[in-house]
Amino acid sequence: MLGEHHYLASELPEYKEIIHQLKLDDTHFAKLYSQYAEIDKAVYRIEEGIENTSDDYLESLKKHRVMLKDDLYGLLKRFEKNTQAAEKTDEMNELLKRRDALVARLESIEKDYRGGLDADSSERAVQLENADVLEGIANVAAEELASIEKKLEAFA
Repeated sequence: MLGEHHYLASELPEYKEIIHQLKLDDTHFAKLYSQYAEIDKAVYRIEEGIENTSDDYLESLKKHRVMLKDDLYGLLKRFEKNTQAAEKTDEMNELLKRRDALVARLESIEKDYRGGLDADSSERAVQLENADVLEGIANVAAEELASIEKKLEAFA
């Protein structure tokens, strides 16, 4: 449209936060963004009649603006993909840590079972009372472990 700015954040509103972050953190992105903004200002000034140039020059500016927008969009998509991959890696690492904790808990419970009952009758009574609780804990841990294993398979 004539006489309108094509701000990148307005053109790609779903990337507004990422655009801001990359302008601060990525010098290549910031350089391309600056070029895009300057060309957009120049096109606006020409279309508004503030500056006069040939139609060919205006068209070349518009083409350059589109090329820069495509390059910036590619960088935004790459950043988004890398961020999602990092988030998946973090999630997988959390699942692995939780899996290891559950395996250790189940091994500890199994060790308690293998130890058998104590010779002391009062200690044996406590062990028998705790057996149901340990079995419940083991069942819950085993269910959670199975759920985590399914989630980990999805990453493979």
